[in-house]
Amino acid sequence: MSFKPIGNAGELSFKKVKDMEKDEVFEGTFIESTEGKYGPEWKFQTKDGNTVVFNGTGALNYKMAQVAINSDVQIIYFGKEELPSGKYAGKLCHKVEVLVDDGVDEIPL
Repeated sequence: MSFKPIGNAGELSFKKVKDMEKDEVFEGTFIESTEGKYGPEWKFQTKDGNTVVFNGTGALNYKMAQVAINSDVQIIYFGKEELPSGKYAGKLCHKVEVLVDDGVDEIPL
C-alpha cells in the first residue's frame, strides 16, 4: 500500500470578533457550523483556499443562524457598543453585521 499527500488544502486559522479592527471586513464562503468547547463556531473558506473558524458571539450567532451553507458572506466589525436595555443593559457588546451575497450583480447607473 502506498500513501500520497492529498495536496495543499490551505491553512486553518481561528478568528475572534473581539480581535478584529473597527470597520474590518472579512469575506468567505460559509462551510458549516459546529459546536465548540465554548459554543457555536462558524467555518468559512476564503478565496485563497484557507479555512477560517470564527468563535461565536451573541450577535454573530444570532445572525449566522439565518445563513445558508455555501453562502458568500461578509462579516463587518463595528467595535463595541453599550446595550440600551434588557438583561445586559449598560454592558458593552461587540457589534457585527453579516451580509450575504444575494447573487444579483450590481447594475451601474
